[in-house]
Amino acid sequence: MGSNLRHHALVAVAIVLMGAGCYYPGGTDKFSCLAYGIEALEGGWPPLAIQWFDHAIRMDSCFADAWYHRGLALIQVGDSIPALTSLSMALICDPIHASARFERGMLYADLGRFDEALGDLDEMITQYPLSEGVRSAKGRILEKLRRYPEAEAEYDTALVEDSGDIDAYLGKSRIGLATGHWMSALVMCNNALALDSTCVEAYANRGLADLAMGKYESAILDADSVLMLAPGQVTALINRAFALDRLGRKGAAIDAYEDFLRAANADHPKRSAVEERIRELGR
Repeated sequence: MGSNLRHHALVAVAIVLMGAGCYYPGGTDKFSCLAYGIEALEGGWPPLAIQWFDHAIRMDSCFADAWYHRGLALIQVGDSIPALTSLSMALICDPIHASARFERGMLYADLGRFDEALGDLDEMITQYPLSEGVRSAKGRILEKLRRYPEAEAEYDTALVEDSGDIDAYLGKSRIGLATGHWMSALVMCNNALALDSTCVEAYANRGLADLAMGKYESAILDADSVLMLAPGQVTALINRAFALDRLGRKGAAIDAYEDFLRAANADHPKRSAVEERIRELGR
């Protein structure tokens, strides 16, 4: 058995023994427990991973990496508040633990605690000015708060630091759509697609800009691109149907609207309007 296979076999045994309530004899130091926990987490067993991290923490209550990974595992199982506590403990043990601060900031944002999220990201920027993705993450939070000029400034800074930051281009495209700057949104989508030709959001956002500018043929092409990458995406289906409708292609529009109805949830807010439009077109 090769060394790599032997290692994974030992990890599997350790995980099984942990699940049975006992510890693998070779995992009696905190670093071994951390390693086994990470293996379990990456293998899709977050509850077992938490047990390993807890064991490491019992050995060293200020083991920042164990607290950090425990927080990640708790996020995976949906325990947000305990996850916050674990990530905060990691930062108490190691105030410059960049990963813990970033993940806590993102978790704060997911919980709608935006001021605290921004505080963590600002601290990240202070500690590590060139940290990848932090500016774009801050921009996304400012977007949610509709503080568009500040958000755009963060995205611009992100692009100065890294011209290949696709999240920044997508953020600027969303701001363009939100503020009615359709051409700006379209250009940002093109920039994103130059980096990743399979980016669903870029095609979707460009399609919205196309519709707003009356470029219905282009909107149909963008909707088709979205549907090729993400079949059944309801926003693309309704946009495609609307564009066909505006072009006067009655039969194709009815078919497209019906495709939307088949894919959309029963409580979709546009369902009744689409049904009414189909009746109108069918007259």
